[in-house]
Amino acid sequence: MNIAIILAGGIGSRMKMGTLPKQFLMINDRPVISHCLVTFNNNKNIDGILIVCANEYRAFLSEWIEKLNINKFIHFANPGENRQFSIINALNSLEKINPENIIIHDAARPFVSDVLIDSCIDGLRDNKAVMPVLPAEDTFYYSENGLHVDSLLKRSTLFRGQAPEGFNYISYLNANRSLSHEELLEINGSSEAAVKCGIEVALIEGDKRNFKITTAEDLDLFKSLCDN
Repeated sequence: MNIAIILAGGIGSRMKMGTLPKQFLMINDRPVISHCLVTFNNNKNIDGILIVCANEYRAFLSEWIEKLNINKFIHFANPGENRQFSIINALNSLEKINPENIIIHDAARPFVSDVLIDSCIDGLRDNKAVMPVLPAEDTFYYSENGLHVDSLLKRSTLFRGQAPEGFNYISYLNANRSLSHEELLEINGSSEAAVKCGIEVALIEGDKRNFKITTAEDLDLFKSLCDN
């Protein structure tokens, strides 16, 4: 069984466009989150969908789940102190189901594709963790204090991580439970917990269209793509 965990608990602090989190903004008469929900629901490899979401948005989301016929929806989980604690809440809520794999995705990445979801599932046949990546296109430099260059970084060895990230459920659950509270607070990306615990994360090809809506400029790009 493959369960998709959709993270929709963030508050979108970098958007600076009011109090409504970006994943719930209405664009062309539907919320941003609805795009990825439909894609995961229609994917043949996904058996269930769990959404991490604060209580105050659940009635709104439930209406759209019904309206869009999201029939693979299982339940909601509570947001945590940070992104990783939100993931842990989702993982803990799945213990009775005990899926083989979980696929973690950001609600603010509306253009996830069937191809990318399938690639994650395929990658988990031979690996305990997979992450889609894009090659670095800019030149990167390392600076300890942010004031001067300390060393050069080889661009061919650098990659930009994306979601969805896929994991063997039990392995990833145990990895998160082995980390301290302080370690978990420092984690920004799902795969960091796996790497910290010695789980090899296989890289698969990402998708430029699968961008995350983080800034107002990202939202403008999303709007323009929806209009085309």
